[in-house]
Amino acid sequence: NSSRSHLRSGVNLAKFYDPYLDPVDHVITYISKTKEMRGSVNNLFVTIKGICKLISIQTASRWLKDMMVLVGLDIDAFKPHSLRSASVALRRAMGSSIQ
Repeated sequence: NSSRSHLRSGVNLAKFYDPYLDPVDHVITYISKTKEMRGSVNNLFVTIKGICKLISIQTASRWLKDMMVLVGLDIDAFKPHSLRSASVALRRAMGSSIQ
């Protein structure tokens, strides 16, 4: 991480050296690429089939579960609502500090 930071809505995220890992750059790109499709919808996550609208809680949960499976988390042990604790457990298992 560099000393440069992104400040968005009160959340301060460190700028990553590797642009492939920079969450802020990815969100900015996502917003830019979906701007025309979203029209007047201001929500970050929207449906892409049919009328553009806010995704449902079930869709968000399914997306999180799919990502958890992709990174190797046991979705029987961790549910989407426990993603934060699951990510900490994964980092510890990989020998990383959570600081």
